[in-house]
Amino acid sequence: MLEPDSSHERRQLAQLGSRTFHLGEGPTWDARRERALWVDIDGCSAWAWRFGDDPDEKEPTLVYSSDREVCAALPADDGGMLIVEADHLVQLDPSGAVVDSRHCALPANRRFNDATIDPQGRLVVGTLTRDGETWGEELFRLEPDGRLRLLRSDISLSNGIAFSPDGTLMYHVDTFRYRIDVLDATGDIPHLVDSWIVDGGFPDGLAVDSDGFVWVALWGGAAVLRLTAGGEVVGRVDTPAANTTSVAFVGSALGELLITTARVGRDTPSNRDGGVYISSAPAGGVPVPNWRVVPLKG
Repeated sequence: MLEPDSSHERRQLAQLGSRTFHLGEGPTWDARRERALWVDIDGCSAWAWRFGDDPDEKEPTLVYSSDREVCAALPADDGGMLIVEADHLVQLDPSGAVVDSRHCALPANRRFNDATIDPQGRLVVGTLTRDGETWGEELFRLEPDGRLRLLRSDISLSNGIAFSPDGTLMYHVDTFRYRIDVLDATGDIPHLVDSWIVDGGFPDGLAVDSDGFVWVALWGGAAVLRLTAGGEVVGRVDTPAANTTSVAFVGSALGELLITTARVGRDTPSNRDGGVYISSAPAGGVPVPNWRVVPLKG
């Protein structure tokens, strides 16, 4: 485990309630409502946990469900949410009612996967193919006029996306290449400037802390790694779930790590596989902007 941060009381790794998820993913912090959000992709649902509740006494709350895979749930600047489903984008108002939606024509058997909001408040989302490796996945950005703009292609499997504290770099996981790509994000289209190979499992979701360090979850590695801005591993948080999927900074000071995991991919999953876990971090996180609401139909 990482050394504790002396500025606040250390929270050891704890599970949020007893519920487990088929494919927990996409954790993020909803500052307006002081809650952590994540999705169960295969469970076609989004979940919340109010920060400050005792993880041993409170269970996560269902906040959205669908008949399609739910790949991300992202707070919007009007108090609602943007839901990324398998091949749909759905806007919810603050009450949770659907106010806009869009079907996105993706190739057969392909769906959206990890997503985030960039420093300008725009959705950035990648794809995967359900039945294996195609090495033809893509990364898109939702433009203010509603267009889905292609940013990257020739990706093995698009996973975690995050930005440096100053917004000039984008980190993007290319999972089956065991790689985190570092891109210059100062121009209209990000371009590759570096790549880091990740050992110990398939790199999955990631987040960035205020010191510029990158945190990446390891599918098959039962851990989250902390890497310097040069890609050197300097810390590790072990988890009780082999398929650790993603990580986010949550809490009013963004001083806690929220870690999602999955039951899928395990022949005999334990009662810890698929749990969502929280632990103190040695540094605060970089705030992820809310989605700046735009028309979904370009």
